[in-house]
Formats: sequence, structure tokens, C-alpha cells
Amino acid sequence: MQERELVKLPDGGTCGLEWDGGLPKEDRLLTKPVLVICPGLGGGSQNLYSLALLWKARKAGFQVVTILFRGAEGLPITVPKLSYSGSWEDAQTCIEFIDKKYIRDPGYLKRRTRVYAYGVSLGANILGLYLGKAGEKAKKYLDGALLYATPWSTKTGSQFFYENFYGLYQKAIGLNLNSTIKKNSSSEFKPLMSEEDYEWISNALNTNRTGLDHIDREIYVRMFGYKDVYDYYDKVSLCNVVSTIKVPTFGFGAMDDQLCGS
Repeated sequence: MQERELVKLPDGGTCGLEWDGGLPKEDRLLTKPVLVICPGLGGGSQNLYSLALLWKARKAGFQVVTILFRGAEGLPITVPKLSYSGSWEDAQTCIEFIDKKYIRDPGYLKRRTRVYAYGVSLGANILGLYLGKAGEKAKKYLDGALLYATPWSTKTGSQFFYENFYGLYQKAIGLNLNSTIKKNSSSEFKPLMSEEDYEWISNALNTNRTGLDHIDREIYVRMFGYKDVYDYYDKVSLCNVVSTIKVPTFGFGAMDDQLCGS
């Protein structure tokens, strides 16, 4: 059984926490080690790689919780923003929420158990940015982290991703994401945006013929205030902050990774 709770973000947005085995009891701090999963593109928990890890972690005695990023799996859209490679502050809010509500003894302000985080693909980029941006502060909340199949440099890796296998990977993945946004989020944006902004995002979604590159260029750049797509790729590149990660972190991937390259 999985049970969900909502987390209100500082800008009014909404993320979710999907707890394996149901919500922890609020009057009883967790004592089992906790594994926080940051999923990949789409930001949901019902994918095979997340479920496979959940089953293994559960068997090993972990309390597992998955962060559901904005708009994932039916989460309410409360501000006109999507999750993307730079959503590290959303991850930070969720991790600190877990710590305050379920981990830290309010009387002694001591943590009652260990907490680890695992990020895969886009989720690894988001988690890695949080670890690097937060630096020493992240050590208050996490005992260790693992980054799997992360695009270490979005700036250089994007070119490989868009051109590899004639661009079919990024096209298939991007058009699927585009369809998901149109189906689950775009109508909820309407009452939250000006008429001009809603016309912009609707047009961007309806004219996407190429995939993820279109979403990066036509949606994320404007939505999050970047100068252009190259500025966006540079600002969300994990390699820029690896040296400031203080939480013990293990990162790994394949040399022949078809999406991120080596």
C-alpha cells in the first residue's frame, strides 16, 4: 500500500510524498532508516525502476518515500510551473519537510534515524544540484546519497542526447512528456496565468514536433527566466557544483549510456 501527502512549496506550488506502507504516524518518529527516491522525467513513482528499488529497499528494512514533483501523477497545479532539471529547491523543501515531521525529535532536536537519498536520471540531476547548492546544510538532513545515470553536464550532454540515434530518443521521450503535460497540467494552468501567458504555453505544446529540445527551448527558458537555452543548460549542469557536495555521495552510470553519453 502506498499513501500520499502533499507538501506546500515556498512559491505556493505543490509536491507530493508517496509513502510505502502508508503515512507514518505523526505522533511517532520513524526509527527505520529512510530512503528518499527522486524519480526521473515525469516525476512520478509508478515506473519500473522506482518500483524495483522500492521492493529491494523494503526487503532490506528501509522506510521508502518517493518525492512526486510538480504535476506528477495527478498532483494539483497550484502555481503555473512545471518540474524540470533545476527543481532542486523543491527537493530541498521535501527533504526538510520529512526531517521536521518524521525524523527529528522536537524536544531534543536530534535525528532518530538515518536518511538516504537516491536520484535517477533527471531526479539525480535535481538531487545532485540540491546537494551541491546546500553544501554543509544538506548534512543536517541526509547521511548519504546515490546519483544514478545523471547528466553530469547538461550543457555538453544535451548535444549528445539530441543527436544520438538520429535524435529518436529525445523525440520519443519529449513528445511523450509533451503529451503528459497537455493532458494533466495545461488546463489547470489557465486560471493561474494571464491570457497572454496561457496562449504562449498552449501554442508551445501544440506546435511541438521535435521532442524535448522544443520543451527546453520554448517552455522552460521562459517559464524559469533564463536568457536562452544555453544559459538554461549551463545553470542546471551538475558539474558546476560537484565540488561543493558535502554529503557522502556515490555517483555511477554507464560509459555507453545512450541518453547521457560518457
